[in-house]
This record gives sequence, C-alpha cells and structure tokens, in this order.
Amino acid sequence: MSAVRSETKANSEPSLASDSSADSNSPPRPIRFKHRLEAFFSLGTMFLLAHLPVWGLRLAASALAMLAFDALRIRRAVTLQNIRQAFPGAPPGERIRIGRAAYRHAVYATAEFARLQRRNARPFSSLIVSIEPPGAVEWMAGHLPLVMAIGHLGNWELLAHYLSEQGLAVAAIYKPMHNPIMDDRFLRIRRLSGAEYISTRQSDRQVWGLLGQAIRRKSILGVMIDQDAGKHGAFVPFFGREASTFTGAATMALRHGLPVIFCACVRESPGRLRLIADGPIESPAGGRTPENVHELTRRINERLENAIRRWPEQYFWFHRRWKSQPRKKTPS
Repeated sequence: MSAVRSETKANSEPSLASDSSADSNSPPRPIRFKHRLEAFFSLGTMFLLAHLPVWGLRLAASALAMLAFDALRIRRAVTLQNIRQAFPGAPPGERIRIGRAAYRHAVYATAEFARLQRRNARPFSSLIVSIEPPGAVEWMAGHLPLVMAIGHLGNWELLAHYLSEQGLAVAAIYKPMHNPIMDDRFLRIRRLSGAEYISTRQSDRQVWGLLGQAIRRKSILGVMIDQDAGKHGAFVPFFGREASTFTGAATMALRHGLPVIFCACVRESPGRLRLIADGPIESPAGGRTPENVHELTRRINERLENAIRRWPEQYFWFHRRWKSQPRKKTPS
C-alpha cells in the first residue's frame, strides 16, 4: 500500500530510539562551553520566572515575547511559515498575533514548569480548575493500562505531575535535549512527579522492554506524537499536509489491545489550567498491521489538530513539523 510510508513491518517494532545503536552503557555526552553558556542564561531565567508573582509574570511574558518575536526574531520565520501552513486563510495580522501569543505562552509554560521544583509549590489539584469532559480522570483510572498521546500543546510537562498526584502510574517516553546540562535539570524536575521517564537514547530493545514493564504495572503510557520522525515515521495529514509522525502510540495500542486517548493541559489564565481528554480513539479492526498502524496514527494526529484549532496560541509553532516529506514517485 503506497500510502503507508512507515518503516514498520507486521512482525517488528518501529524505532522509538533517537539512536538505534545507543544503549544504557552509552558514554556521557560531552559538555561544551556553549552548553554551559546556554544553561546559565536559560536556568537563570527559569529561576526568576518561577519566583515572580502573577502580575510580574504577565509583564515578563509580554516583554520576553516582544523581545524574542519582534526584536530578535528568534525562529520568527519558521513560526509564521508554520502558522500560514496551518491557517492559510488567516490574514497576515492574525498570523502575527498568533505567533506573538505563542511566544508569550512559552514564557508562561516555562514558569509553570520551573515552579515544580519549589518546595512550596501548589498541588496540581488546585491548578486544574476544569476537566473536559467531566469524569475523564476517573475513566482513565478504570481503563489502565492505556496509551496517552500528547502534543506540544498547552503545558504538556504538567500532565504527568497531575495524573501522578491523582494516584495514577505514568511512564513517559522522552527524547533527550541536545544540551546535556539542560536535559539533566529538566529530567530532575520531571521526576519530582514520581512518573517514570524512558529515554529514546536507549536501544529499541531496552525501550520496548521498559514499556512492557510499565504495561504490567498498569501505567498510563505517555507518548509525544508531533515531533518529526524522519524516515522512521508514517506520513499522515497534519493541517492538510503530510507530516512524518512517530507510530509508537498506535503500535503500542494495537499490539497490546490498549485504549488510546489524546490529552492536553491548556491554560485558561495564569495559574488556571484545563485538562482535556479526547477519546478513546477507535482502533481499526484486524490487529497490528502496517495499514492499521498508519490509520490509527492518522486518527490520533487528527485529534491533536482539532485541539490546536481551539487553542492555536498555545501550540509550539517554533519547530519544523513538516521538515520531512514523502519521496516523490518516479514515473515508471
């Protein structure tokens, strides 16, 4: 089936590792001067944002967004190009408004994440002011283990913390950051939730083995679905254009017969968040075949797109989502 461009075969697993040759004995990544410099400014900014009052955070978010988006124009061209791809009918002024708001949202999300390491951090039960639909968390608790598909929408870092606080076991797959200092600090903050984090820097065998253990513990398996998967992905529509998408979420659901839902944690206002759960997403009949993995990946991606259309200002437009494209067919 030519439309199915995943590298997955019916009796093999898709690559979940960022480096298929990596293993748990891989040497530590070298720390360069640029890593130290980036970490100094980034972690220093996070510390300051974490200790600002709400009114100060609003001012800082607006100021930093204008600095990055309007003055320094950091990834501005990529951001506006992505927004234009997603919303071709939006006038230029509206695309700029969404782009600037996305930068402001990134500041809020960074502050919320950084505050997790404070000793007097508020419990998440006080931050989540609404759940859509009502009873979603109770439904999840009654259908474990399950696959939770996540995108770079809202504050995805907070999902594991909130669900763990509700007494649910969470195991999340994560791709290490390029900066080893930043990666170590972020991982420490993430692990404060009590959730398990499975690095894609390990071999596929190790990743799938850890996922199998998490399934036996009846965990929620958190999988990020909107990073460019390159040659390892299935090309499925995303805002009308084919995007290389990791198939791990669909493969886990079909292989183990697990329910799969899409979740996000979006902001209603600073310090007031909404948990949304869209699903369960119906799996195609017939088990784990390449065609079914592709179709379920498409359905999951569609739920993310629907959510982004509701909250475009809270999406991570800065990354090159359509970086990889299908090979053009050569005429026979």
